[in-house]
Amino acid sequence: MTFSTVAATGNQVPATQEVSITVEVVDQFSVQTPARIQITFQNTSERSREFLLGPDVPFGPLTGTSEIGAQLHAISDTRYYDSIMPPQPLDGCWKLAGEYGIPDRGVIWQANPHEEQTQTYVLLNEPKNERCLSSGVYRFEGTWGERYSTGRDDYFSWEFEVSLDRRDGR
Repeated sequence: MTFSTVAATGNQVPATQEVSITVEVVDQFSVQTPARIQITFQNTSERSREFLLGPDVPFGPLTGTSEIGAQLHAISDTRYYDSIMPPQPLDGCWKLAGEYGIPDRGVIWQANPHEEQTQTYVLLNEPKNERCLSSGVYRFEGTWGERYSTGRDDYFSWEFEVSLDRRDGR
């Protein structure tokens, strides 16, 4: 069974936003486990701030799309795990085993100076894709907000890419 090799890169957040968001691969695809990425969101400011995140911190489930239209899901490995995570590859593919709903509420995180939140996400193929974990670059976007003492909320987005490379060229 040939699995894709995974690499991940995130866009830089403008320094004026005083946050750092990073993505890294923590597990490659194998017969025992799907690939996993870890996203860390940090308040780089010297002051406490209130962030609007979620529904999981820092981001809820995310779907990335490749140049050919294939989709890849990045899903928190804690919230939805039991309902969507197959115990083994299905037909040789780590893909969603069920549907998941996204709660319409987020989380307010009171972040101390330099405090960070980290979440691990499993990568699963969209069952409707023509092929399993097709090679290519999948683009994802996460959104977060900041609530100011004036009561105003601002929202920002952050993009990252997951590259899949299959040795068999599919």
